[in-house]
Amino acid sequence: MTTKVYIASLSAYTDEKITADYELIKDKFISNGRLSERKESLIGRLMLHKALTSLEAGEYKVVYTDNEKPVLESDKGLYFNISHSGDYVVAAISDSEVGCDIQEVRTYNPRVAGRNYCQRETDLIERSLSKDEVFIRLWALKESVLKYTGKGLSGGLSTYDFSPYIAQESFEAFGCSFYVKKIENTYFALCYKASEFKIETTDL
Repeated sequence: MTTKVYIASLSAYTDEKITADYELIKDKFISNGRLSERKESLIGRLMLHKALTSLEAGEYKVVYTDNEKPVLESDKGLYFNISHSGDYVVAAISDSEVGCDIQEVRTYNPRVAGRNYCQRETDLIERSLSKDEVFIRLWALKESVLKYTGKGLSGGLSTYDFSPYIAQESFEAFGCSFYVKKIENTYFALCYKASEFKIETTDL
């Protein structure tokens, strides 16, 4: 299956429409904790629902593990990941594990980089004329692979060195395929195993 990535803009939808549409699918999301009711979280779940419907995935439930990692239960054996930052929400769906992240560009913080990046990456940032962008591009890639593995930030951002791939949009590393792209003032990164992927914009 082609890994599909769906992208939506938060500013395109009113709170009233999101709330009304989400009422129709909220029972599909089962968590031991309290799910976020922020607009971006609701849009992410609505995007997932629309994508699964278009893929004819049939009945599904999203359950949450003890560490609140969302897992899709369906007859199709699909996997998904959702991320949001700035004005964008992204959802990735595949028939194998997938991780995605989107990060709005923000000011480079040397202390944060020192705790979470390896030395080669921090050296790369310091040499760059666009420190903020390199900092966030690397962060999005690191998050995508940690979400792929399901370890989250506890998996160690500094474990993965992406400095050799800083100039590449698509590449292979750590046993996975990666894609990274700047979208306006954000960086989107995808970590996947399928042979190809397709990006689509979506209208809820």
